Amino acid sequence: MHKDPLAHYDHDHEYDTYRKPAPKKKVKRAKHKHQYSNCLIKATHDKYGFINHWHRGEYCTICGRIKNVYIFDDPITDKELKSLPKFEVESYVERYVTLQINE
Repeated sequence: MHKDPLAHYDHDHEYDTYRKPAPKKKVKRAKHKHQYSNCLIKATHDKYGFINHWHRGEYCTICGRIKNVYIFDDPITDKELKSLPKFEVESYVERYVTLQINE
């Protein structure tokens, strides 16, 4: 009579050692189409040394998402300082600005 050498082995235990794949994180999508507008952005605490200087940028007028900040650009004119909206952020790596609600 031939006995199976693995008959006493717990086969269910073998599958417990493998890790289940982590669920993939979904990218959070906006529920609107971004409408970007020009603005001026100034960082108050930036580790790269570009603090307290106004730089051109683009932000979404609906949610405040920052699209681009042009740090190495031409000097800002007086006309732009007077006409464009200004936002202050902690650092240039921030992704959103706080929008003011006008009533």
